[in-house]
Amino acid sequence: MAGKCLALVVPASLAQRVRTMLQQRGWFNPRFRVVRNEDGSASIPVISCDVSDWFALLKEAGLETNKTLGTLTWRLAEDIEFPLSRHTPSPHELLVKAISSILELHKDSPERPPDWRDQLPRRWERHGDLAIIDQQAFASPFWDSFGPELWTAVTKALGVRRLAKQGRVQPDGYRTPAVTLLLGSDGVVERRENGISYTWDVRTCMFSAGNAHEKQRAAMWDCTGETVCDMYAGIGYFTLPVLVHSRAKLVLACEWNPNALHWLSVNLQQNGVSNRCRILPGDNRKAPAYHLLLEAFLIICIIRLLFFSKSYRPLDRTQLTQAEEEELIREWQPEPLVPAHPSPPYLNYRVVSGAAGKFVTVDNRECLNLSSLNFLGFLESPRIKAAALSSLRKYGVGTCGPRGFYGTFDVHLQLEEKLASMMATQEAIIYAYGPSAISSAIPAYAKRGDVVFADMAVNLPMQQGLAASRSNVRWFRHNDLDHLEMLLQEQAADDRKNPKKARVVRRFVVVEGIYLNTGNVCPLPELVQLKYRHNFRIFLEESLSFGVLGDTGRGLTEHFGIKVEDVDLICSTMENSLATIGGFCCGRSFIIDHQRLSGQGYCFSASLPPLLTSAALEALDMIEEKPEMFKELREKCRLLYDSVQGIPELSVGGAPISPVLHIRLAEPSQSRERDIATLEAIVESCAQEGVAITLARCIEKDEVFPPSPSIRLAVNVELTQEEIQKAAAVLRSAASRHLLE
Repeated sequence: MAGKCLALVVPASLAQRVRTMLQQRGWFNPRFRVVRNEDGSASIPVISCDVSDWFALLKEAGLETNKTLGTLTWRLAEDIEFPLSRHTPSPHELLVKAISSILELHKDSPERPPDWRDQLPRRWERHGDLAIIDQQAFASPFWDSFGPELWTAVTKALGVRRLAKQGRVQPDGYRTPAVTLLLGSDGVVERRENGISYTWDVRTCMFSAGNAHEKQRAAMWDCTGETVCDMYAGIGYFTLPVLVHSRAKLVLACEWNPNALHWLSVNLQQNGVSNRCRILPGDNRKAPAYHLLLEAFLIICIIRLLFFSKSYRPLDRTQLTQAEEEELIREWQPEPLVPAHPSPPYLNYRVVSGAAGKFVTVDNRECLNLSSLNFLGFLESPRIKAAALSSLRKYGVGTCGPRGFYGTFDVHLQLEEKLASMMATQEAIIYAYGPSAISSAIPAYAKRGDVVFADMAVNLPMQQGLAASRSNVRWFRHNDLDHLEMLLQEQAADDRKNPKKARVVRRFVVVEGIYLNTGNVCPLPELVQLKYRHNFRIFLEESLSFGVLGDTGRGLTEHFGIKVEDVDLICSTMENSLATIGGFCCGRSFIIDHQRLSGQGYCFSASLPPLLTSAALEALDMIEEKPEMFKELREKCRLLYDSVQGIPELSVGGAPISPVLHIRLAEPSQSRERDIATLEAIVESCAQEGVAITLARCIEKDEVFPPSPSIRLAVNVELTQEEIQKAAAVLRSAASRHLLE
């Protein structure tokens, strides 16, 4: 099917953005679909409007009038043939249509209620071919006259064969559901979840699909050789995961509901684990006689302590005279709120005016920028600015709420889906502030009693996440996997001394893809081999490697050809390569879902503003369109690395493919303050000659292992070969003046 209407012809690369802008203004014709033309353009069906409006829209989209983009120009074309848009009706739409047909056939029936549409079910539980609608659905007596004809139409619309209606839970002490079967012969259903088959009758037993993640956590326990007692077994909600996946030796399943006992026995049989489960029928809430006697004795003791023990009377103290009190008050000196110390160097910052792109204006002086972590040069991109501006007009500036409290916008879900697709993981989650991603993710999983092995050079947000986890942190030397393996072997020896404790202790290794404090690359292939030898989980922070390493910018896993499943959690900021704000984590679905309830930066912080979210989406689109930029960036990283070699009295830290390098004194003095002053003087000299570099800052009192003072250089893909060589020459000259004089 096709039709004709007015069309706006634009370059295909801009079609999605223009279509979004048209939809926001109500100018897009939803009856038709966008068509891609053979000449590389795209025809978008539109509704006619004033010509001046078109000029304003296309200028905002980056297509100025009478100006070509490549070989294409935008234009309006009349009577272009478009295919009709496809629309798959939802079950609720099918239900409304089916009920409308029934009402049309029964015009002579009693007067139908005016709010009949509001009485249709909008949500329902589905178990196989049976659907359970809520008790408010079809509540009016008007519907009783239709009988099976009505329920047949409902089941057809919902795509099931049987239909039931939910009622209030029965007050019989067993919490038996009051489910009425409307269509069908029985209420027996089967559900398969996490490799386990559950069978029950919806009329006598309840099944909550909402605790699927808790059952997955139970399935992850290592109960080998253990006897487990399930005090409220039900139909086997947690009994079966512990038997099937956790490999428990024996499970004692306690249950007093006779209906649940029947289906528990059925489920144990059909999952082949009945030989390792002992069912204990009866009410476990009934305490034995000795327990009642013990409680009575404790109550008597408490009453005696409260009412019959002597009250506490401290010794009488000498009363001071008025003159003595005034003298003590005069002599008292309060402690200062803040300890007296000189102003830290990180508070003496330079002021930037304008965008920190390839060139930056620092303290009213324009300089070549080798200080900002704007690796892909997206900070001044017109496309990203236009996307953010369009989002600003639609959503406003902020969100004024966390993700769980009306802070989830459609662009947030689009960005999470886009990131998960790019990183080849099941799901992704975004945070409103980059460092909060890893500092929230670590304590969401690692808890008190767990063991975390951390590289000594990890950045400060990772250190704060480790402190918040209250885990036992064991530090290994920077990128020294031999030292890490030695620590793992020591931990294994401790585990053998106390195997019962070892079974509940989880082990993690946290590393960075490219270390912010050193510029070195993590040896991920060797780390993955260690993982499978010593059974630990890997948390990888990729703020400097995401959007830098790999053929498509996916980071360290793509760079080394490692399966992304070999890394348990990947975190990164969007504040470097994507030139926006925020961070994200990605991995398996159950890992990411856990953060939505346990990640403090996700649960309690206002969500990422939509304009910054749209900017990140546009940046990811640009990455997909031009993946060759990553090869170009790494070539310029190697050029900068080679250009700063051999500077007298200085050493270069970092990998040749790293976008961040650290320049340190080859022979540091015994005074950290003196070394910082020397490097700061070199930085100031470079700024006076038109090259902006920066001293690597750190808060020494918060760092577990403060990095040695260094000058940090950052690469921008937009820098030319001549500009990189000029910056290296300026640094060499400044270093010679301050170190060789």
